Amino acid sequence: MSKQEVVQTKQVWYSHARQTAQGREGSKLLPHHIQGVLQKALHAYWPGSQLLFSTQECQELLRQVVLLHDLGKYVPDFQRYLLGFTDYHQKHKNHAAFGAQALWHYWHQRNPHLAVVGWVLVLKHHANLPNWHQLEEWFTNGNNLNTFKSQKQKLLPSLPLVAQQLNLPE
Repeated sequence: MSKQEVVQTKQVWYSHARQTAQGREGSKLLPHHIQGVLQKALHAYWPGSQLLFSTQECQELLRQVVLLHDLGKYVPDFQRYLLGFTDYHQKHKNHAAFGAQALWHYWHQRNPHLAVVGWVLVLKHHANLPNWHQLEEWFTNGNNLNTFKSQKQKLLPSLPLVAQQLNLPE
């Protein structure tokens, strides 16, 4: 299957790619990457680190942070970027922002404090943690919400398969 066919079929998603003589190619399947990170995170979790929340809440948040930290990599534009194509929406290659928004939407009705903690962890999983005073600005910025909605629309056709692969709640 050619690189173009893989991107078009949306049945194979990669977390990482490498440069070869033939161009960029996927080097690690995304579900395998996420499951590996989940195993490491759950193994490293210390129940004494409740941080004002129950062990169950912390473990569930940890699980959701790991499962959603690379959710944006399932968006077709990210896969096109990863595999070296140039015809992708620039804002849609930001996989962390999409996963952070999805996590926040899942948690904000259940526990708004954990929603913010999880949002920050997913959003900044490749960077330094932000100044907490800047969080409100990020949430109220209409461009961030519009980008999330646009990425979500592109992912919708594949969402049932992605949810099944990640064992996500509805």
